Amino acid sequence: MSHCVHARNLTKRFAGFTAVDAINLTLPPRGVTGFLGPNGAGKSTTIRLLAGVLAPDEGSLNIFGLDSTHHAAEIRARVGYLPESAPLHPELTVTEFLFYRGRLRGLCGRELRNEVATAVGRCDLAAVTSTVTGKLSKGFQQRVGLAASMLGSPELLILDEPSVGLDPSQLVSFRNLLREFGTTAAVLFSTHVLTEVAAVCDDVVLIAQGKVLAHESLPTFRERGLREAVFVVESDKSIASAPEFLALVYVTREFMLEDGWHHTEFRARERSTDPRERVAAALRARSIAVRALARVDPTLDALFVSAVEASKLHVAKEQDA
Repeated sequence: MSHCVHARNLTKRFAGFTAVDAINLTLPPRGVTGFLGPNGAGKSTTIRLLAGVLAPDEGSLNIFGLDSTHHAAEIRARVGYLPESAPLHPELTVTEFLFYRGRLRGLCGRELRNEVATAVGRCDLAAVTSTVTGKLSKGFQQRVGLAASMLGSPELLILDEPSVGLDPSQLVSFRNLLREFGTTAAVLFSTHVLTEVAAVCDDVVLIAQGKVLAHESLPTFRERGLREAVFVVESDKSIASAPEFLALVYVTREFMLEDGWHHTEFRARERSTDPRERVAAALRARSIAVRALARVDPTLDALFVSAVEASKLHVAKEQDA
C-alpha cells in the first residue's frame, strides 16, 4: 500500500457554504505532514473528515486501502485523533481518563496498563497522573489529550492545533515525540506556526478557502520560503549603489539609522539561494564594516500569496497546453 490516506475530490458543505472544496490529498504510511492554513481555510473540517467525525458530501476517501463509507468503524480503530480542544472528562484523574480512553479503543488487562504507562512516559505526565484533568493547565490538558490519542499505537495520528498552550520546554518534547511517532506511523497535524513545520515535518500541505494550494516536501517548502525571504544588512557606508553588491541582489530599501549606520534591505537575484556569504565577502573586499546581516523569513500570509500565484500559473499553463 503506497498511501495511508487517499482523498479524491473530497467536499463538505455547511448550509450552502463550501468548507472543503473538492480537495485531493494523499499521505504516506509513515512520516509527519504539516497541514497549514489561515483561520477559516478548511483545516479543521478536512481533519474531521479524515478522522471519521464528519461524512463527506462528495468525493471519495480511502484510509489504509479501506473506503471510509463502508469501513468507518474499522478505520476509526486504527486512527488516533486529537481535536483542537482536548475532549477531557474534568472529573477524572489523568490515569482514570487514560484507562477510560484505552478501554474505548478495545484495550484491556496488561495491554491496557502497558499502553497507559507508555503514553504517560511519552507525554511526560508522571507528575500529574493523580490530578483531575479539570484542574490542569491548558498545556497539560493538551498533553493528556495527545497521550489519549496515541493509545493503541494508531497507524494514523491526526492532530488539530496540538501545540496550543504548550510552553517552550513542552514544545521541544512535543516535537521530539512527533518525529519519533512519524518513524512508524503517519502523522497529520494542523498548525499556523511555521517554526513547527520546519522543526518536525517531512511534507507540507497548504490550504486556503477549502482548496489545497500546494502539497510538497519540506525542502521544497523551504525553497518557497527562501524565494520570498528578505535580507537585511547594517553597514557603516551606503551600499545601495555598490556594483559588487548589486551583482548579487536587488535592493528594495535603504535608509540611515539614528547612529549613522545604513540599513539596507534586499532580495537575492538567485531566488532559491542564500546570498549572505557572498554579500559579506563582497563588502569585506571593499572594506565596508558590517554589524548585522540577517535573513527575514516570510510570514505565512506571504507564503500563501506565493502559493496562490503558483497555483494560478499552473492552471494557466494547463489551459494553454
